[in-house]
Amino acid sequence: MAETESLETKRSRAEAKLAALRMAPPAAELIRQADDAARKYKAEADALQAEVDQVDREMGVREMDRRAASARQKEEAWLADRAALLAEEDLRLADIDAMEAAWRTFVARANSVTARMAREAELARRLSTSGKVPSAVNIHEFRTRTSGRVACLGQTIDGCRARFGGIAWVGAALYKPNESWRAAEEARFARDLIEPLLERGRAD
Repeated sequence: MAETESLETKRSRAEAKLAALRMAPPAAELIRQADDAARKYKAEADALQAEVDQVDREMGVREMDRRAASARQKEEAWLADRAALLAEEDLRLADIDAMEAAWRTFVARANSVTARMAREAELARRLSTSGKVPSAVNIHEFRTRTSGRVACLGQTIDGCRARFGGIAWVGAALYKPNESWRAAEEARFARDLIEPLLERGRAD
């Protein structure tokens, strides 16, 4: 009997609440509006969050693209610099080859001149009435003149006015960089040997 009364009591309480709700439509409307506002807010919030997420994804893609482009530019610049360095090294080595060839030619020619001047000196001594060798065919004087001419040219190397490494330019002041070595030696030979022979028949 007590259990039946308890159920009836519960039913009565529920009916009373339902009646109260039905008797107060403004309250129910407020609740409905609140629920609608909550759903609308959630929908707008979800939409905005989706938009933010999309922007973040797009920004992420752009950033990755930017970084990839930057990496490509750096790699291309590095490859270009490496190619330029290798090209410069090829040209430098070609210049060194030319320098070596020129110096080896100088040495070979210097040896040839030494041998020729030794023969000239003997012939000039025979032709000379004094038995002396004219300075034009004196090998020691020729080497002094040549070293001065080399020094004069060496001074025109960029940044090497006084010396080239361990080679000091000595005696350069007596010569000019644009002077013809052959013309100067030819004039000296004519003056010291040929002209006296022509004038007197024998060199002094």
